[in-house]
Amino acid sequence: MRRSLLLIIIALFMLVLWPWPAGGNAQSTTAAVLYLPCVYSPLPTPTPTLIPGDVPVLLSPACGSNVTTVAPELVWLAAGTYWYGVDIATDSSFTQVAARISPRSYLTGPERRTPLLINLQPGVQYYWRVGYEATPGSFVWSLPESFVTGDMGDLPRAPMLVLPESGTTVYSLKPHLTWEQLAGADMYLVTLGVNGNSFTYNILSPYPELNVPFPLLAGRTYAWRVKARNASGWGPDSTVQLFVTAQNAMAD
Repeated sequence: MRRSLLLIIIALFMLVLWPWPAGGNAQSTTAAVLYLPCVYSPLPTPTPTLIPGDVPVLLSPACGSNVTTVAPELVWLAAGTYWYGVDIATDSSFTQVAARISPRSYLTGPERRTPLLINLQPGVQYYWRVGYEATPGSFVWSLPESFVTGDMGDLPRAPMLVLPESGTTVYSLKPHLTWEQLAGADMYLVTLGVNGNSFTYNILSPYPELNVPFPLLAGRTYAWRVKARNASGWGPDSTVQLFVTAQNAMAD
């Protein structure tokens, strides 16, 4: 008798607590999603499989993490084929913009990587966001993320330019450029442009050499320079050297 009474009490208790739909014809509702706060941990955690849409999802750096460089690489996801721009600011409202990367297309995906070509200030908290240009000049932005830059550290020195020697005439519109390899450097930035104008082109190379990936103009004098990046950030630019593309240079 006592055991039967106990079973009846348990059954009534379950009836009260069970999430029955309200009303006989009520539809079941979708379970609420719980969004946990972003907590930085130095320990590796499993990376969830994200299915990005047009609006980018920022991956790294994030959660106010401390990075060891003043020129971090920004990693994000997006499935769209839009032109994407990047803002970096010292406030979450992006009224104090420290760096801005103009909209450009990204041929790879859905994971995109945007290297910074400048150094930020050391020991400063920055916010960053990525947006796609829905209409000219109008962006749809991701949710922002934040990080704190490291110390300036030991930056690489300026590399010495090797070839072509300054004042040399080249007979290819895609000339081969070489410079000094620096210990600890993981990336080099070559900037070049028609002499007397701005440095129009930025070309990244992990090696101390490259072939210009697009044809230059024949019969022009070009100025070029190189700077190196290591784990701390970018070093200073090299001295500027000039070369001349021959009138009969080939776009090989």
